[in-house]
Amino acid sequence: MSLQQPPGALVESDLSVILGFAQRSLGALGPNSRADGPSNDAENLAWLPTLETAMPSPPNSTNPWDAFLISLSSPLLRDFQGTVTRKRSFGSDIPDERFAIVARLWPKRREPPGYMIQTLWHDAAHHEGTNLFTESIPDDMDDNSPSMRTNGPQRGLDDARRLLLIKELSLPQFGETEGDHTIHNTTSLPTADTFALCVDLYFQRFHPLFPFIHEPTFSARRTPNIILLPICLIGLHLLDPDETRSFVTTQLLRGIERCTTALTKSWGENDSMLLMTVLGSAILFLNFASILEECAHSEQTHVLYVKALTVAQQSGLFEVSRGPPLMNALSSDRQTDAAWKAWARVESAKRVVACLVATDSFYTSSIGSKPLTQVDVLHIYAPCSAQLFDAIDANSWAKLASTPTAPFMDPPVLDFQGHKIALPTSLSASVMAMHTLLSAAWLYIADLRHRTLPQGIDLVEDSLYPGELFQASNSGASIAPLLRDIYAYDRDGLLTSDPNATAFWNNMCVNLTANLDLFEIAAGREGINAGKTALDKIFIWAQSTHARRACLHAAQIYSCMAKRKISDGTMFMSEIALFNAALVLGLYVYASPATLDVGVEAPLELLDELDWNQIGDEGLAGWNMAQTDSGYAARRFISEGGPISFNRYVCIGGYASARRVILNYVGLLEEVGRWNWRRFRHILRVMSDSMVELT
Repeated sequence: MSLQQPPGALVESDLSVILGFAQRSLGALGPNSRADGPSNDAENLAWLPTLETAMPSPPNSTNPWDAFLISLSSPLLRDFQGTVTRKRSFGSDIPDERFAIVARLWPKRREPPGYMIQTLWHDAAHHEGTNLFTESIPDDMDDNSPSMRTNGPQRGLDDARRLLLIKELSLPQFGETEGDHTIHNTTSLPTADTFALCVDLYFQRFHPLFPFIHEPTFSARRTPNIILLPICLIGLHLLDPDETRSFVTTQLLRGIERCTTALTKSWGENDSMLLMTVLGSAILFLNFASILEECAHSEQTHVLYVKALTVAQQSGLFEVSRGPPLMNALSSDRQTDAAWKAWARVESAKRVVACLVATDSFYTSSIGSKPLTQVDVLHIYAPCSAQLFDAIDANSWAKLASTPTAPFMDPPVLDFQGHKIALPTSLSASVMAMHTLLSAAWLYIADLRHRTLPQGIDLVEDSLYPGELFQASNSGASIAPLLRDIYAYDRDGLLTSDPNATAFWNNMCVNLTANLDLFEIAAGREGINAGKTALDKIFIWAQSTHARRACLHAAQIYSCMAKRKISDGTMFMSEIALFNAALVLGLYVYASPATLDVGVEAPLELLDELDWNQIGDEGLAGWNMAQTDSGYAARRFISEGGPISFNRYVCIGGYASARRVILNYVGLLEEVGRWNWRRFRHILRVMSDSMVELT
């Protein structure tokens, strides 16, 4: 289906094909039928004789509108019309069919999307499918039957499902001709076992980044193609990135176009489950596209990004306060299989919203644009713990849901409405909830950066220190206290125990103490001349307390990621954080501030663990935390400067020290990078080898 199709022109059969649903009625999900029907000119003009008899025509006039215009200035006719009006209701002389004809001829207006948040939780809880993204198919075979188990528990990927998936692909070379939708040669395509392996790889390696699909109830055979296709493409890429790249890229771009087309539907209040499916597909397509250079910056990807976030915003998904409480949709029963599956569907819907926030956060960071999410109305439920969501059956879930700390009925809320940010009393040991909170905070910073900071190298001195500039507005003044509160609030240890969350938090602090746009230009983003100009400004920045605090945060990003375990994985934002940290610390050392050599005390080791409570607001405007130890070495370094070491190497300033620091980050990126690290590594390697040429 072409993307040039007019919005709202999708019919039910089109949508069924796009989504890859089984052939069934989509009457409740289809767009409203239009009143357009066959017509002819005689019918369209039938009301003109009526107008002629109602108004006398002047001499030599054949146009009834002339009579109408003359009548407006005729006192006699005005008096006559007034008399008629008093005797009968106004408009009674106009035939009813005239209104019907005009209504049919009037250009149709696109109806605004329904506010689906008003029915989302109820619809998810009562959805007929076992999973939020699966269909309920009559007389369906049990996915736990012996014939299904060869592809793993509840995968349900047999040969019949493989053929349905292959038909979704664009493969004219395999014998498909116009009007013939049968693919005659599929022997060279992945087998059912290979597709099942792809699904396993997806859940093992990609799903932890965006865990919105409930794996225990997932069935590939019951999942529509619009969800299953990106899952299998991601799995193929993970299986063999080099061999499958061309095939995967082609199919990915086509899938993105189909997903965008599906989102052009006019969404009504009864479409919440269909919208969840399409938005879930968009999350998979967008985040997978971001790791493929050919797709990351394509026009198709950008269009889907804008469309998905816009539809979600218009549907009220980021404003749970506009809908009924989630607890109203759930039964208090915690013992039955039906209660477990209903809860899991509602939790999946919550997680789709959280993953949309994370997707906007990542895209905003990677392309430097204004967030599409309207931050000042953001009000969403925090996801529950992974342990509860991943419970393998109803009995395991019931035991976990019965614990006092489980947010079974009343989950915590992340409230950013009106820039008056309120943190929940607890995130219930949910790592995903912490990352959602950090993603929302980053959107807040990105929005401030877009509205406040000038772009390019023509920066006034104040813009070298974003945190200071943000203090000028009420909304900007709240961001430093928010980061402080997240650090102080970490009662569950979610921030300090998760290296990805720690890196994310420190990266936001770096963005308050350094203008990253300037550092990218200094690294060579816009060429040699702009790079030299940016370096001059960084020399000014490097003498400040803001710069020294930025260095501490940059070093802590390295430290926490160096300590990560394999089971921790690597988030998209962690790779960006490492890259930003390398730029900031490397260029600080390169600028060789005079304070670097001051003092006779031992150098401060930047990778040692820090207590930000002891450092307080030194070097970060608006932090406002009472300091308990004014002699704390790290705080003294921020205020006074002094010698430093990185990984026990004493940094004396200049190119040699900066190059060594940057190469440390390159090595760590190579070790922990999983997704976009190659482009970051290449930039840093070129930068470290050519930095001397910029002087």
